[in-house]
Amino acid sequence: PDGTGNGMSKDSPMGGIEKAQAKVRALAQNMDSDIIVNLMGGTYYLENPIKMDETDSGRNGYKIVWQSMPGQKAVISGGRELSGWEQHDGNIWKISVPEEFGDNFITNLYVNDKVGTFSRIEDKFFDGVIGDAVNLNGETVKTAAFNPEEVPISGKMHDALLFWDYNWRHYMLPVERAYVGKDGKNVFEMIPGSPSYIITTNYIPPAYSFIVANAYAFIDTPGEFYYDR
Repeated sequence: PDGTGNGMSKDSPMGGIEKAQAKVRALAQNMDSDIIVNLMGGTYYLENPIKMDETDSGRNGYKIVWQSMPGQKAVISGGRELSGWEQHDGNIWKISVPEEFGDNFITNLYVNDKVGTFSRIEDKFFDGVIGDAVNLNGETVKTAAFNPEEVPISGKMHDALLFWDYNWRHYMLPVERAYVGKDGKNVFEMIPGSPSYIITTNYIPPAYSFIVANAYAFIDTPGEFYYDR
């Protein structure tokens, strides 16, 4: 993973998968044996996706094989390593997300090779009623209203997420703000232009079941995380 050269051996490894791919493509022009690419152990963090097409295939009856170096484990990752964690409160730790993330929303976090989960109210679905509202900018948006005894509004909720399973699909609906409605129910207002458009079709009933997640107040189990946009 830390190679920087142009070599093709264990003692002089080539720097980067992209550079190795370009070299292999050139060698594949006149293949007279299999080409084996051994990735030395470690994690290869990608800046861009690896794209392979017919030029990455073997020719003349030979194969191109990409594999971990025998006895080692290579991991190709599209993620970013986050270092510099600071203790926030008790067993809760925090870190500032690098600016390179931009406006991208973090949906997956791995800690010591174990997948984390968004903080949530228990690990169950809560019934919500879908409605329409006009947000503070005058835009018409979708809302989901919940029983306040089941889904409370605790602290900052503008980063909350509603997870909804329907028709073999799993949707993540980002929330812009939460407030108490005229009927006393807690209303979660969705971000304009979010995937919430999926709940406008006529044949879907007005009541749904959601997992309510991603709020600091919901952190109560090891392995949970909260992403503050």
